[in-house]
Amino acid sequence: MNRQLAKQYFDRSEALQEAGKPEEALALLNQLDAAFPNTKNIGLARARAYASMGRVPEAVRLCEELITLHDSRRARELKDRLILGMIDPDAAKPPATKVTGPERNWPRSALKWGAVVGLVAVIAASVNRVLPDSGAVPDRQLARTTRTSSPAEAQLSAPVLDRSQDARSTNRTRRAPGARTPRSAQPLPGQVHPPHTWDLDITGIPKWKSGIFRRVPCIDEPARTINVYLPLAYDEQPESLFPGVVISSPGGPPSFLELETWAERQEVILIHLNSSRNGPGSNNTQAQDAAFRTILPSLRVNQELGFAIGMSGGAMASWLVASRYPDNFSGVVMMGQGGFEDRMLASHIRVAYIRGFHEPNNWYIPRVIESLKRNGNQVRDRLVPGNHVKGPVEVRVAMLNWMVSAARRDLGIPQPSR
Repeated sequence: MNRQLAKQYFDRSEALQEAGKPEEALALLNQLDAAFPNTKNIGLARARAYASMGRVPEAVRLCEELITLHDSRRARELKDRLILGMIDPDAAKPPATKVTGPERNWPRSALKWGAVVGLVAVIAASVNRVLPDSGAVPDRQLARTTRTSSPAEAQLSAPVLDRSQDARSTNRTRRAPGARTPRSAQPLPGQVHPPHTWDLDITGIPKWKSGIFRRVPCIDEPARTINVYLPLAYDEQPESLFPGVVISSPGGPPSFLELETWAERQEVILIHLNSSRNGPGSNNTQAQDAAFRTILPSLRVNQELGFAIGMSGGAMASWLVASRYPDNFSGVVMMGQGGFEDRMLASHIRVAYIRGFHEPNNWYIPRVIESLKRNGNQVRDRLVPGNHVKGPVEVRVAMLNWMVSAARRDLGIPQPSR
């Protein structure tokens, strides 16, 4: 095959890919690959065709070959997008045939009902910002601070505690008995503190007390906000440090993942990063750093007992934060995703997987689990009914109980008595 004919084949394959016919495009590209093996552009086009067909393992394998052979930046970006689940195979399929008859009216009805549901949600959210959420139950603990590994990270002001006997002794001292205040003086678990009730410190951050703080602006980046859940123990034990769970999401409304009751019982702080989402990793690293600059100087968090949890792209963000700050994190709960093989977690970090029986990433997750085990990490893996799902809250609680209790034992910290 001469180069002129090869160019015609390549152009035709791109047109077929754009037309939503990746199978036909791949047939042409395979002929080109046989004639010109290990060519970067041909390999990348083949990987994209496999991705459009939903054949993700083949696409990732091709990307890895291109990275090894050519150090291809585009192959690395495509691989990351595939692992993050950001490629939609259905996008390459031709549109469905036109529907005739009465079924054509269903989108209009769906839009009407959608508008009604949306209006109710807006009203509920508005009320929730003003009225106390007396039905919610709190949680207690936040995690570690930040270990600087780059000039940008060096700007974080809070010190990192050393994983040493001195640090453990200090923590035990701060948890000395007798620090509790009368139970009757405490607010109800999970009480919402609306912004107009906040007592601010000189930096503009709320003076923390048990309950729920929503949409707290981050220092230096007020467009980024966090939601914070503080258990009753935070007020009852004013000299104590608490573990913290950092929650990331792939987008959508922020949530504490139904962990409030668990956090109250385990005396853990919950922090949701409201600007975490699918997309470039840089957004999530910036959200993490902004949150740490905000909470570390003001919240009484144990800087060795950090935990991260997230679903899908939020799981990848959770892996990312634990890999960036290994001295501050003790565990990660991954729901519906595997993690970054090229950013392996420190061996002391426990990892829990929750994944559906029909999870699309089940081809990849066991591979990462084996890599973690070879690295020395303790790993638990739980299959639950469903596809790309978070699983029941009881499973999330069981995984967090395992890693939080174990980390406390590692540091010689007493377990909560509630």
